[in-house]
Amino acid sequence: MSILRHNILLRGIVLLTLAGGIITLSSCINRRLTARLAQKAIEKECAFRDSSQTVGLLTGYYEVQPQARPILDSLVKAGLIKCRITEVAENKRVEKYTWWEGTTVTFNKVTHYFAEVSLTDEGSKYVVAHRPVTRKGEDDIPETETIITDTTEAADESAEAQTYGYQAIPVVTEPREVALPADSGSKAYAAALKKVKYKKLDMLTGFLKVKKVFHIMCSDYDVKNGSAGCAFVSTFERITPFGRLLTSHTEGEKTVYTATLVRYEDSGWTVTAINNNLTGVVPGTDQPQ
Repeated sequence: MSILRHNILLRGIVLLTLAGGIITLSSCINRRLTARLAQKAIEKECAFRDSSQTVGLLTGYYEVQPQARPILDSLVKAGLIKCRITEVAENKRVEKYTWWEGTTVTFNKVTHYFAEVSLTDEGSKYVVAHRPVTRKGEDDIPETETIITDTTEAADESAEAQTYGYQAIPVVTEPREVALPADSGSKAYAAALKKVKYKKLDMLTGFLKVKKVFHIMCSDYDVKNGSAGCAFVSTFERITPFGRLLTSHTEGEKTVYTATLVRYEDSGWTVTAINNNLTGVVPGTDQPQ
């Protein structure tokens, strides 16, 4: 009887030892960064969320620089906006002082361009009403890969708002005090400035996706300290008309990044920094960085 009890006890000790080893191994595996865990952590970052890739567009009435007109025309041609350009002349007062003549006043004619911009039904499909500004799980914005078309929640800007300039379209909306001498001919310009009112909308440009994770850097020392690093390739996919016309993105463009991660006991691996400072060729492709 004592021999039987001894064998049962010995068997139990062996099983407990094996179980402890398995638990330890499992814990060790969970603590070491893998390509799957790295990709999961990177995809939570704001830049890789469904509605994060946007470009600003102003709708309403505002002054634009001459070089903005071809871009606005391209948006009209694509059926994304309606736009009416009005030319407003200003006789700009110029004062010049010389010691032999004193102060002389001249008026130079300057042409300003004011745009009245509104979205078409087609353009409205790309409005993002709730652009995420933090990583997934830290706000209530759902990941649906659909575009929110409600433009009523966009912030209403007045002439007192700051100057907005969105990529590829220089915009002049900074209010200025305009001197109005009786003979200056600047009243039309001053009246146009008083009418300035616009909304800044976020227009979807496409989706940034993680395609490949490589160069996992997670030594035994890193495992113990809960730190790691990796490199990864991202692609820009499903580019929208606003992405093609207002940004430099192209469909399927590849970019190589490095990422630094830390491991938290409650949330696992989390990205702390992303940089695109790699050079060379993406592994498995002939695509240079």
